[in-house]
Amino acid sequence: MIGDWFGLDRLVQRYENTDLATTERASYYPVLSEMVVAYAPVGSGLGTFEIAYPEFATVEIFGRPRHAHNDYAQFLIESGLPGFMVIAALVFSTLLRAAMVLWRRRDPVYTGVAFAGLMTVFSYMIHSVTDFNLQIPANAASIVAILAMVWSCNVKRQYTRKKDDKLA
Repeated sequence: MIGDWFGLDRLVQRYENTDLATTERASYYPVLSEMVVAYAPVGSGLGTFEIAYPEFATVEIFGRPRHAHNDYAQFLIESGLPGFMVIAALVFSTLLRAAMVLWRRRDPVYTGVAFAGLMTVFSYMIHSVTDFNLQIPANAASIVAILAMVWSCNVKRQYTRKKDDKLA
């Protein structure tokens, strides 16, 4: 019933009719791999993908894309391997911190924030493979705020009193 209400059958039909080999985004991927190799040492500069792209463009791709439709490739192209490693270290250390909070804490607020942080980061990581989600300022600000909330959680183990301990 819910699928009929929101039109999920149309979405499923659209996915079934999509040929990945002929989509416009798929035609960018060979060019993106060349750009990643060329700009890996230091990058082309943040926000310069649209300017750097024409040097690698082929005839069969029409137009000039403003974004790579793959955040990983765009970050590698624009910031190079050193910049990408800094961003990756921030994300993976946040995932580790969220896991530590979930493991050590019993407070529902802390565990809720940590779980929300884990799910948000994983969903952004999946979505970033096929879109430029983090190039949208509101999305980038949202993920930064969520990462900050995870880092604000205390990871010290929460101790509980034993049944034998009695107040004097």
